[in-house]
Amino acid sequence: MLSDLESAPCALCIFNVNSLLTSFLGLVIFQTVGLYYVSSILNFPLLVPGKSKSFYINIIHIKYLFHSLYSILISSFIMAIFTRILPKHTIKRNANEKLPNGKQSNKNKGKHFQKLSQKLSAKDKAKGLKLVVDLVSKLFKSSKKLSSKIHGKTNHGKTIGNVNAQESTVLRYASIWAGMLEFCIAMGDYSSCIILHRDTCPENPFPVLNETAILYLRYMCMEKGTPLLHFNDHTKVFWREGTHKGHPVLCAGTWRAVSTVELFRASMRLLHENNDVTKGPYVLECQDCIDYHSDKRQPICNIHLYDSRLRRKGCLADDFEFIKHIKMMSGYVDKNYQAKATTPFLPGELRDIRDT
Repeated sequence: MLSDLESAPCALCIFNVNSLLTSFLGLVIFQTVGLYYVSSILNFPLLVPGKSKSFYINIIHIKYLFHSLYSILISSFIMAIFTRILPKHTIKRNANEKLPNGKQSNKNKGKHFQKLSQKLSAKDKAKGLKLVVDLVSKLFKSSKKLSSKIHGKTNHGKTIGNVNAQESTVLRYASIWAGMLEFCIAMGDYSSCIILHRDTCPENPFPVLNETAILYLRYMCMEKGTPLLHFNDHTKVFWREGTHKGHPVLCAGTWRAVSTVELFRASMRLLHENNDVTKGPYVLECQDCIDYHSDKRQPICNIHLYDSRLRRKGCLADDFEFIKHIKMMSGYVDKNYQAKATTPFLPGELRDIRDT
């Protein structure tokens, strides 16, 4: 399930044995050829018995230097060709091995946001999505309208979408939403799945539960293979659905850049600001409000007389607890992982993230 070893290609040519051999042999051959070529033009041997060696060395020094530089260029060209043809050497490094500067390697095989280390089976995922659809039909039966689709700008702004972001940025966000949807299903949090399941999302969904979002953030950032601990009481978190139901959640550890953590928050903001009910301050439902409302004694509880909290609402990206853990995980990633630009961003995407 979790790989112990990972291959890291040598970054510098000096670590490539094939490159060293090719460079050395090419240099020797072409310098030798160049030297004898110059001596043949001058029509005398390099070393003549009875003559002063310095005499001949001074004569051919300039041309020999020229041909030496020429041979170096040729050998470099051959080296470049052979390094493309011959196989590259790799070194094996343990996934949890510390680098000389004390940070962990940023090399990992998880290329997609939606890839979980304890992945749901296709059957379990289909079952979870069916439960989400049934929940939408039950709770939002009075609302027939779906949430508007999120489309970004394309062709350098020539095609205007319904959000102020590039289409490539929206596609990156969609990858995060897909991964979080799968995580919510495995955690049994189907109310948070409603807004994440874009095909059936109603126009007034619940925002993602901040507890689940924080657990997902920690799951993706914490060291790979370590048990996921709840941020409140530091107890182990267990899968509630799927093949691994009842087993402790092991962190994926695939988010190893501060920019990825910020991308997660930006994706949550764009997702929630697409609906009126998921805009504004983030608040959880109040059980007293729900009890009073169901008993019809009064519309809401005494604490929330002017702010009914019969349901969860607001933007998750503005939640104080969520923002606090975003900052904590950014610090954790910056401290524990080797910085590496594995996911380049376009200028427009960087502006989108910055503007959030």
